[in-house]
Amino acid sequence: MSEANITPAQVKKANKEQRKVISGLSKQGLSVPVMIDITMSLSDVTVDGDDLKGYVVQAQLQGQGSSKFYVARFGNTYRLVGNELTDLARQALWHLNRGELAQARISLDRLLDESRKPEDGEPLSGNVIRPLWEKGQQGTAEEIRLASVCLLATEKDENQAYDAVRAALSSNLPNIKLGSVARSAAIGAAERKDLLTLDQATQRLIGMYPDSIAAQNRRINYFVSSGKWQEALETADSAIAKHPDEDRFQSIKPYILTRLGRSAESESITIDRINRGKAGPGEYNNLAWRQVVQGKIDAQTLDYARRAIQGTGASSSAAHHTLATVLAESGRTAEALEFLLKALGMRDVEDPTGADWYLLGRIAEQLGETVAAESYYRRVKPEPGELDEGESGCPAMANQRLEILKRSSKGQR
Repeated sequence: MSEANITPAQVKKANKEQRKVISGLSKQGLSVPVMIDITMSLSDVTVDGDDLKGYVVQAQLQGQGSSKFYVARFGNTYRLVGNELTDLARQALWHLNRGELAQARISLDRLLDESRKPEDGEPLSGNVIRPLWEKGQQGTAEEIRLASVCLLATEKDENQAYDAVRAALSSNLPNIKLGSVARSAAIGAAERKDLLTLDQATQRLIGMYPDSIAAQNRRINYFVSSGKWQEALETADSAIAKHPDEDRFQSIKPYILTRLGRSAESESITIDRINRGKAGPGEYNNLAWRQVVQGKIDAQTLDYARRAIQGTGASSSAAHHTLATVLAESGRTAEALEFLLKALGMRDVEDPTGADWYLLGRIAEQLGETVAAESYYRRVKPEPGELDEGESGCPAMANQRLEILKRSSKGQR
């Protein structure tokens, strides 16, 4: 929507995606208009809506998933609002800022129609807007604004909305609405690594919904992000007592135990979960990485690392990076580079991280390039805003390798 308040970050993201698409098309020898014509001819397009409430356009490409777009009428023209629910929230605010309350309400009604419904028994499920807005509601300007900013604040670049949600966190709203505000603040704070707000928001959630799986999970994540490992363990144990069949609590406990220095207990729990068929890709990844740190790499470690990239792990950059590291430690440098490139391709950031430099150092060592390895290890630094992983972190491991290379160099003189 050309007149909407689009942030610079959104423009940058759109331009990046556009350049990527155009580059891919040019490699195929096709111009953009030709490719669009071909795509549309192969698509099954459906349109639902009207001029008053707007339109939902769905395009189903043969053999592919469907794409959804939101379109609205402005005067005598039709404009693309966007393809995400947050675009509808921006549209509501745009109308609100122009004093068009009726149109703002319609935008939120459309958003509500498209949003995820809550699950039975979990008060903090479903879209954050649902406790704040009802279909056909003749909401005030403040109600429209609150519902819109609560959804937008969950996006990292929407700082103005996030500030508004943080302010609302201290307000006297009814509990059902305050719960949605706290949930939005918690999601936004986690995105921004704002631990102070994350603490306040998760305390609110636990206070209002002490038996909620989502509230307990967010509180545990706050303690983990803050390095408060004993509090994380106590909260995880409490959550397990209330929800013994909930895998997310069972799977996070071994990681917390490792950070408390109880590695043997951690590994025992994870292996037991593997033997019972309960372990997920993240647990396989953590177990493989622990064995890398301990220098206990064997065929079983490689099997754990390969299982970590199955299922939901197929899109995990961290899991692919762990597999690449295991392969490098095993002397399989070509495969290690292959999976490192896959890991890099799954990230939003383009610059190598400390973990990447460490892995390149291990590959260089395996190839006998010790000078290059030392250069790579020296580039391994703690990532800004990331929790210190201690002996399990790449900075500590890189320093260990530098010491080993230094001693080896002295022994050869």
